Amino acid sequence: MRSPTYTLTMMSPHSEPSRLCLVLIVLVGPLIAALLTVAPAWAANSPSTVPVLSLTEEKLSSTVTKTVIVTSFATSHDLVEVYNYQPVAQSTDWHKATEMDDSTWVFRPGGGPPKLAIFFTVKDGKHIAELYDDQFGEGAAPVALHNDHVVLTHPIHWTMRAESLTSWYLPGGRIADQLYFEGAFSLPYEADANSVLAQHWRGHAAWDYTLYDPTGSGIPEYGLLRLFPFVAGLANTPRTDLILNVEHYRIEPFHNVVFWPYLSPQFMHLRTWFDRTPPISMNWQDGRLVELSSFLPNSEPENGEQIFSAYPFHLHSPNQADFENPFAYYRFDPGNTGFPNLIIRNYYFPKGDLYQQYGGTPSPVEFVRYSWGNGNGRLLYKIGLLGRYPAQDEVKVGSTTIASMDYATFPKWIMAHIWDFVTFVASEDGGFRSSEGIYAWDQSGRMFDYAYNYRNTAPVDQYQSIAPGFRGELSPSVTGVVKLYVSHIDGRLHYLGATMGVWNVDGDQVIRTGTLDGQHIGIWKRSVHGREVEALYHVPGMLLYAAQGRVVLQQVALHSNSGPIDPPTDETSLNALRAQLPSQVPDIAGEGLDAMLNPASPQITLEGASLRDVHILQNGWRAELLPSPNVTLRAATSFPKGALQALISEFRCGAPRLVLNTMVYDCTALSDQPLAVSFNGAWHAQSLTPANVHLTSLTVGRRQATGAYAEQSVSLTVAN
Repeated sequence: MRSPTYTLTMMSPHSEPSRLCLVLIVLVGPLIAALLTVAPAWAANSPSTVPVLSLTEEKLSSTVTKTVIVTSFATSHDLVEVYNYQPVAQSTDWHKATEMDDSTWVFRPGGGPPKLAIFFTVKDGKHIAELYDDQFGEGAAPVALHNDHVVLTHPIHWTMRAESLTSWYLPGGRIADQLYFEGAFSLPYEADANSVLAQHWRGHAAWDYTLYDPTGSGIPEYGLLRLFPFVAGLANTPRTDLILNVEHYRIEPFHNVVFWPYLSPQFMHLRTWFDRTPPISMNWQDGRLVELSSFLPNSEPENGEQIFSAYPFHLHSPNQADFENPFAYYRFDPGNTGFPNLIIRNYYFPKGDLYQQYGGTPSPVEFVRYSWGNGNGRLLYKIGLLGRYPAQDEVKVGSTTIASMDYATFPKWIMAHIWDFVTFVASEDGGFRSSEGIYAWDQSGRMFDYAYNYRNTAPVDQYQSIAPGFRGELSPSVTGVVKLYVSHIDGRLHYLGATMGVWNVDGDQVIRTGTLDGQHIGIWKRSVHGREVEALYHVPGMLLYAAQGRVVLQQVALHSNSGPIDPPTDETSLNALRAQLPSQVPDIAGEGLDAMLNPASPQITLEGASLRDVHILQNGWRAELLPSPNVTLRAATSFPKGALQALISEFRCGAPRLVLNTMVYDCTALSDQPLAVSFNGAWHAQSLTPANVHLTSLTVGRRQATGAYAEQSVSLTVAN
């Protein structure tokens, strides 16, 4: 295709005006002054723009004024040529020397070919901006100058179109925020698994965006991005991105705009809480529009609700939504840091969902990622939930609704319900930096089969490992609402009812946890490079520690766990949880499991023994010691005498010696068999004998009937 000839001209800011220009100024100056002395309402308090290095004006005709602005938005020396088709003032102030009701703005990075042209008009009371970029890859936008007007060199569709019911700039420094955009280029969306949105969209809309503020308050109700096409059968293709302005976030003027209040000199994708980058992004070098980002915070807002769905959104009928429905953010702490305390991602699929990869779910399914921290951008904990609850609420969106969850009550609703599968994850290295929550142990693989009832049991084996720096816990069966507790043994927050867990300390060290009472973590086993090196058990009133031929029995408080704690759903519950957490915790990662032992507590140590088969009994506990032939026993003088006497009775020990309040015994094992040690109100120790199981009798009864499957009785007696 032949490249167009560019006839746009510009007066050098350093050139002298021609004699003709001077004459015109003299002749029509009074008239121009009378017509153009009224400045726009927004001029006095406009938002910050890219720098204006110089400005010149040239009267092209009685109705057209050309304003040239030397600026810097892509290089150190860029040009913006404005063709004003309405009268403007003679001024070095660009606000007065340009207008955006009937004009064309041409943007020329580095003073070269035009890379973007914006045609501003007003039709039927609507302020319209039509944007044309280098759609054809010719090195310039397809515009030229004809009869002092900028015209298109090709009969092409606009790349982006914007509408406003008011002027783009409003009195008091505000900008229009009741807006409608259409785009004929693809947006960079990470969830576009089928690359449907990555194609070219010349000649028809690829998306539209509505910023909805019908009262003109400056506080929009929502921002809605609809991505096309509206077709089923394309799984994981995003179609709806809805942000509900639950925080009543006010649209303030953006910073460093390229004159039009939404045009950015740099790329902008996700908006954080304090980010004031303009939402429309250009690749100025390539001359292509590349992004319309959200006007409302959509990346880790302090408070906010977002629905990102593969379902299309219809403006005049009730809507369903899947995928992230909703993504909700809550700040409970006072003050503003730009970060929430709680992030909830509800990964949701309604019954019969045709827009996701499994195609037609037999029941509603949601995977909830419930992450929280101290509002500093680093998340400390996550509860992962699987449920089969339908969306509970109809959320109003303009004149229609969408099936979702009520933002204000969502956290409490989650924690008031019983879920089909629960996991708990803690960051053990200072918190996880994320705008979406903690990803560790998110749903994957066969968990989807379980969620959609394609398998009967949860794939617990998928949770045998976890990313370094994280600790995870779960229970294969859930019997009640989610509760937490603090262990006074390891000083950490746990999921009440967890039966198994894993802590990946650093990739080399792994600590596996389990339960002895079915409710609390009572087993810790640390491995290094896959080899177990130490273990610790918490039984009522006692810690049992074993490592490298050493066993320690240490007294602890009978009740060494806190009571049940509610997960945080508001400021009160968050502070109640914080109050239960100790200020210092044992350095297990650095020192090993024996960091949980208290040097000041009475204990017995057996050098030359190992430990196995620890159980909790109805009124106490039981464990098996495996002594070597020679054992050194060290007992604090304050340790219960019954324990010492029970242990010594199973050894041949020499006379004790006292060393720093510790009685030291050198002993010889009486047997090479394990030693059962138990406590049920009194201490007991007894050498075990190997099992000798044998069959003493076998009686086979007569068949009750003939046939391959006739019943027949068999009686046998087993003795030990």
